[in-house]
Amino acid sequence: MDRIIGLDIGYGYTKMVYERLSGITTECFPSVVSNYEIGLDAEGLEGDKEAIIKIGEQLFLCGNEAIKQKKALKFESRDKAWINSIAYEVLCRAALQKYNFPSDRTVIATGLPVAYYKADRERLAKKITEIAKDYGDKCIVKVVPQPLGSFFNMFFDAKGNIINDQLRPEHIGIVDVGFKTTDILAFSEMRPIMRMSTSFDTGISTAYDSIARDIYAEYGLMLEPHTIGQAVKLGYVKTFGEQHDISKFSKNRLTELAEAIRAEVATLWGDTREIDRILLTGGSVLILRTFLDKYKQGRVLENSQTANAAGFFKYAKRVSHE
Repeated sequence: MDRIIGLDIGYGYTKMVYERLSGITTECFPSVVSNYEIGLDAEGLEGDKEAIIKIGEQLFLCGNEAIKQKKALKFESRDKAWINSIAYEVLCRAALQKYNFPSDRTVIATGLPVAYYKADRERLAKKITEIAKDYGDKCIVKVVPQPLGSFFNMFFDAKGNIINDQLRPEHIGIVDVGFKTTDILAFSEMRPIMRMSTSFDTGISTAYDSIARDIYAEYGLMLEPHTIGQAVKLGYVKTFGEQHDISKFSKNRLTELAEAIRAEVATLWGDTREIDRILLTGGSVLILRTFLDKYKQGRVLENSQTANAAGFFKYAKRVSHE
């Protein structure tokens, strides 16, 4: 039996979709990595042992366990060396470690930002192949432009069969809003249009950083990015046990972010009249839905945070049959 994995290692969250005997499973955890210090465990306080990753002689924590340590390793989303960073490897190993069983072959599909895809796809495929060898013998890795995962999720079924062939001739645009980056991809008749596609370093963390500054200026409270996200969802922060409304900060900053994204889209697509269908996807698009859902032919995808990983899984399933 093949291991089929759709893997989306984002700057905010790591998402993976895989198949067990019980059915298709989706997992998602924060893309946060910290050093792990032996000797801090106590009976009943061990935490998630699956979150401990060993590389050489070093031990790391990832996900929620790393957040608890408040010693996250720092990495820059603007740095193309991200895929070669220790943080990326830890997150990749954590995902594979969660789904590890004896198999004849592993087939993994993943994505890269549009701007880095051409230059980095072979390097990333080689890196993941090397990592995957520690969890199995044979491995096939396919790397595609990141937003294509959401398209594949609509185009293929869970077995990798084409179910929406009517999409084939359409001119489709995808806006994929992530934690630190936004990808814009356009393609017509299944062929990418590079002059209408790009990546830029603006994501939900751009708004979160501004909201954090607003909160600090108003209440003297310093919050980490993942904590800010939770506060935005709740609509308040607490100091000295008292709740303080932050909706005014959130609305202003999210509006600014949405307008910045819409301006980038307009630069590439004009008034969008030439595009048949616009797909709004990514882990942050639901937060911005009120501000972005203004395109006549636009559609905010369900389960947008994991839509790319789900599409990667379906594509990997199709590859496994070839």
